[in-house]
Amino acid sequence: MKSVFRLNRTVFSACLKDAFYRRVQSTKQHIEDSSLKCVKHKATLNNEEERRATLRTPSGMRDYGHPQTAVREKVLQLIADCFKRHGAQAIETPVCELKQILTGTYGDDSKQIYDLTDQGEMLSLRYDLTVPFARHLAQYKIGSMKRYQIGKVYRRDNIIMTRGRYREFYQCDFDIAGVCDPLIPDAECLRVIVEILNSLDMKNFEIKVNNRKIIEALFSICEVPNEKFKTICSSIDKLEKLSWEEVKREMCEDKGLNESIADRLGQYVKLNGSLQMVEELLSSDLSKNAKMREGLEEVKLLFNYCRAMGINNVIKFDMSLARGLDYYTGVIFEAILLDEHDVGSVAGGGRYDDLVALLSNNKHIVPCVGVSIGVERIFTLMESKEGAMNFYPAKCFVASMGKGLAEERFKLLTELWDAGIAAEHSLRTHPKPLNQYQYCEEKGIPFLIGIGGDELSKGVVKIRNIKAREEIDVKREFFVDELKKLLTSLTFICSLSTAFKSYNDLVDVQIGSVKRMVKNVADYSAGREKNDLGFLTFNLDADFTNVFDWNTKQLFLYLSAQYKTKNNVNNEVVLWDHIIRRGEESRISFKNRHTKYYFWDDGNGLKGNDNITLTLSMNIIPNAGLLPITTCRTIHTFSFPNEYMSKNA
Repeated sequence: MKSVFRLNRTVFSACLKDAFYRRVQSTKQHIEDSSLKCVKHKATLNNEEERRATLRTPSGMRDYGHPQTAVREKVLQLIADCFKRHGAQAIETPVCELKQILTGTYGDDSKQIYDLTDQGEMLSLRYDLTVPFARHLAQYKIGSMKRYQIGKVYRRDNIIMTRGRYREFYQCDFDIAGVCDPLIPDAECLRVIVEILNSLDMKNFEIKVNNRKIIEALFSICEVPNEKFKTICSSIDKLEKLSWEEVKREMCEDKGLNESIADRLGQYVKLNGSLQMVEELLSSDLSKNAKMREGLEEVKLLFNYCRAMGINNVIKFDMSLARGLDYYTGVIFEAILLDEHDVGSVAGGGRYDDLVALLSNNKHIVPCVGVSIGVERIFTLMESKEGAMNFYPAKCFVASMGKGLAEERFKLLTELWDAGIAAEHSLRTHPKPLNQYQYCEEKGIPFLIGIGGDELSKGVVKIRNIKAREEIDVKREFFVDELKKLLTSLTFICSLSTAFKSYNDLVDVQIGSVKRMVKNVADYSAGREKNDLGFLTFNLDADFTNVFDWNTKQLFLYLSAQYKTKNNVNNEVVLWDHIIRRGEESRISFKNRHTKYYFWDDGNGLKGNDNITLTLSMNIIPNAGLLPITTCRTIHTFSFPNEYMSKNA
């Protein structure tokens, strides 16, 4: 019996120990779990605090408030209107493409492509709009098309916000696809650039043109190794910003190019000029190379078409222009603003005849040429110049002057909106009258439409002129028509206040000529006959501060020469122009300035002409009203030499 008792006690003791051990382990696990939860909760709190402290856009991307968005809408609409004038059709492509489509089409720039995390398909954000368009042509077997597309693209580029260089940005592309006669669509692309920049009041620009065939032939003539073609192209492309010595040092020291080869390249890549430069190269030994001659002949034909389109004065042949993208095959071009040296190019493009074939494995061949407008850089410039302008769209504000009038306010708003009038209102049921008045003043809304208990009983509404602080009662059924009249008369009355103003008395102008020379050379823009070509530099000092009254938006200045010849009694040639926008420096002082446009005389009447008169005229671009055109009172008279310059001068 005792032995049984001892056995049971032993078993009981063992069970007790086991239960205690399990209890201890359970408590220990509970403590560990609770500790882990605390750590996780603390991490969550820290992450939440960090998230709140670092709310920002991704690097190289930005938000846009109302003023910036208003500028962007204005610019994009002007660009789209130009594309439509040229018969282009709009298309849309996805913001991302299959990675295999983009890989291998951009050369060294492929490292700037954003790859997306693999979730079934290998995708990348589009780098530009050109390759997606080529894919579109190849996928749907389209043989010819004139298209435009406006959309965002993405690049892992170096960020320079002040120059409009971001990682997410808009591109506006215009392309002509299909078999065409040589250089006709290329010239139209250049015409599109000119129209867009002119419509945006960016008139002081030039378009550099070159041909990939010329670059390839030049590299062959100078014996640049094939494997260094892309990297040496990228160096030459920097000649716009760096000196030749710096570019040469990069090619030789950093990229291993033989110094004698670099020197040979340097003889040519520094060349730039007009059609005359192209003609001279066609007459040189360089043209013995078949590809070089082909490329030069194409550029010559392009100049002729540009002359016919009236844009040859802004076209410049530049042998340093290379454009790094691999898909270019023929003419290439790039537009730069001459007054904004830090901005870089604002448009660029060229011919890419092989890209569609490349993407379709030669199953679909479509030659293409296109241009891309760098609108982000244009946005940056326009935001700085128009940022202070009032872009608020509402023309009137509907206010309720008492409680229980929200529905009456909605009825008035509906009538205004149906009539196409931009109108706003408070989003509160019982807004305070003073707050509504102040809102109109802050936003620059010209009229307030008021409805209160008295107006409701009389069947009228109040129309208040916010600036004049005057108001009238108008019958309820006629208030929309009356408001339209007031909006129209407001514009007219504002314009009348400056309509009869004499501007030429407000400007002090000093004009002088410095260098005066004349040549007798072939004018290829009008045939091969020789005509007189004048060369002139001038001084100009003027202060236009007093011209900028409230109604002056900008000034368009132009310097012209008037003279008489045996063949023509009256001749006038515009030599230079310039734009001053509101908010910009209104005083100008130029010394020894070259003319922007050629001084041709088709009657050989410049040599020895002793009565050439320079005058400065200005178009005043108003916010409202007529466009005044006036000529400043100061003139300058000079003579051209009695002898022609030598050809080599």
